[in-house]
Amino acid sequence: MKSVKVLFASFVVLVFVGCGSSDARNAELPFGSNNIEFPTNAVESDATVENAQKVKEVVAKNQQSSLGRTSTDKVDKNSVVYNLKKLNDMLRDTKVLPSALNEAVDNTSECSDGGTMKVVGDINPGANSTMTIIYNQCKIAGFSVDGQVVEKLSEFDSDNNNYKNMDLKFLTDITMISDDLYMKISKGSSLLTNIMSFDDNGNIKKMKLTIDSITQVNAEKSGQDGSVYIFENLDNNFLSMYQTEGRIYINNLESFVDYDTSYDMSQTPLVFDEYGVLQDGGEARYNMSSGGKMKIVVENSTPKVYVDANGDGTYDLSE
Repeated sequence: MKSVKVLFASFVVLVFVGCGSSDARNAELPFGSNNIEFPTNAVESDATVENAQKVKEVVAKNQQSSLGRTSTDKVDKNSVVYNLKKLNDMLRDTKVLPSALNEAVDNTSECSDGGTMKVVGDINPGANSTMTIIYNQCKIAGFSVDGQVVEKLSEFDSDNNNYKNMDLKFLTDITMISDDLYMKISKGSSLLTNIMSFDDNGNIKKMKLTIDSITQVNAEKSGQDGSVYIFENLDNNFLSMYQTEGRIYINNLESFVDYDTSYDMSQTPLVFDEYGVLQDGGEARYNMSSGGKMKIVVENSTPKVYVDANGDGTYDLSE
């Protein structure tokens, strides 16, 4: 029987959450709308170095080996975006489902280090497919995850044996726990993945990830509202990432910054080497209150924040 590689969006990473209904195939699918509600009293973040550092926690940090990479002296806590992208890749690589037109799937398999993962749905490579994934104490890549997500797959690419689009919704809060990390993704969060190109071997070359989520890392909550990121796997096994739009909430969702759409980050993307270490030259910019701005610049493989407190074009504050 022919098999189909299932596309698990860059944020399926966080797709490990609470138990699902007994009939997952009949779960209500909240596709096509944002089910996350951010505080209506949130304000634009003050232009301070402290707030800029919190944005950096979400977007740009050197990464640890908890994602299966070798540790280096540049390693730091994982950023939210990078965590979701890399874990999603690992999950996608392990998901190979039987497929035939209108074939119903109801499979339970063991996770690599214990626990189970159940996949229930209807797979139709010639059209849209839907499935629900239920994790039960699933231990993978150093994390223990529990929970349920539902996804809609569309635009099957027969040349590359893969779906090009995936709309992922979190049906419950999602938890990821390791020895030094507690991460929770709120119910209603969503990840929309669009594959932009494949390489000559049928592997994903370039993808767009749209994030609408509330994430808690240890005791700190952050959020992303319509945040769009472009990821590209480079020929040297490095990963390139840049943002094009979106709002990032910090300070437990009490304040936010907006991506500065007047800046073209595609010219200065964040580039991670094969071990997750940032390469020099990456830069991202965001708008803050009272006309202030901030930027994240990678120098000596370390992301550093600069703040223009009054919008006069001079970044006179830095960490």
